[in-house]
Amino acid sequence: MRDEVERRQRLAELFNSVKKKKSKTTLKSVLIAAATMLGIFVLLFVPSFIYLVLAHGFVLSKMWAWFVVPLGIAPVKTLHAAGLVAVVKLLTYDINTVSNSTNTNDESGGVKHHVAKLVGIVVAPWVALLFAYIIKCFM
Repeated sequence: MRDEVERRQRLAELFNSVKKKKSKTTLKSVLIAAATMLGIFVLLFVPSFIYLVLAHGFVLSKMWAWFVVPLGIAPVKTLHAAGLVAVVKLLTYDINTVSNSTNTNDESGGVKHHVAKLVGIVVAPWVALLFAYIIKCFM
């Protein structure tokens, strides 16, 4: 009887020690996963954000020089234009548009939609610059 009690106590101690190690391992795994996700986010988001701000700023500064400076208003440099773009985007941000575009039921259609949206975001300032240049040529 006494051996049975000692065996159960040792088994309980072993189970508790495994449980503690497992919780530490799980926490460590979660922290590593979170750090990895944060690193990937920073590596993808920061360069793309810088690209988009500078691209829109460059396009705005060119359009400003073509269409607004002839009216007698001072020219705007690329960084000032990038700041203006950031302010306008901040003031006109619509959360409903973002949340509705992410709700797709079809997995393949959802991926295609996101890829098309990403390509549109990257290409949009240059298409706008092309159309503005065409308009400028007719002025």
